[in-house]
Amino acid sequence: MHKAVHSDDLYNIIYGGEFIDQYAFNSEYLAEGYKTYVENGVTYVGLESLVKVTAPTNGTVTADKENAITGQTVTVTLEPDEGYVLGEITIVDKDGKAVEYSRINNVLTFVMPANEVTVTVAFEEKADYTALDEALAKAIEIDPTDYTEESYAALAAAIEKAYELDPELSKAHQDEIDTVTEELNTAIAGLKEVTAESNKPETEIPNTLDSIPVYLAGGAIAIASLIALGYSIKKKLED
Repeated sequence: MHKAVHSDDLYNIIYGGEFIDQYAFNSEYLAEGYKTYVENGVTYVGLESLVKVTAPTNGTVTADKENAITGQTVTVTLEPDEGYVLGEITIVDKDGKAVEYSRINNVLTFVMPANEVTVTVAFEEKADYTALDEALAKAIEIDPTDYTEESYAALAAAIEKAYELDPELSKAHQDEIDTVTEELNTAIAGLKEVTAESNKPETEIPNTLDSIPVYLAGGAIAIASLIALGYSIKKKLED
């Protein structure tokens, strides 16, 4: 006979009573409230407690277990109604201590503590993205080669900022969305079309004749004149 012992880890340990084989778990050997479950070939023992979900408005919250054993993973699915998004999420034990959780989109998971847990989720009205969507659709249709590099760079930055916004923000973040929309429209209005003048190089073309700077505009005429002048002087000296 093996005396049952208590362990905070609760891995392969029975609390209360006695058992013949330490790996052969049987409910008759467990203290009141304790149960076992097997996960990935490991048997866990712990208290079974209630997973309480506060009834939400404007959406539904569903836990995959009504009761869970200490150490078990609880999965909660969150489904906002049309026009609503996730707001504040609170998970606490019976003593009011926060229970850590992870969330991917509308599914969250947490590890069950040794007592009752309460899950509370708020659903909030979704922000209005209409103006932003219209501005973004207009912006991405613009051909960057039609505009100067500097003016389009401002638009590209505004487009990137728009794409970085969370598409599921609540009305509380409407000002943030409106600001990005305004930046997009301002950048579009500030675009400058490419012209022959804006494309003209401003760099100097070095001249081999006495290093006289000759610019693109009229450069061919200037070079031809200098060559002609040199030829004329040489001709006079020969005569």
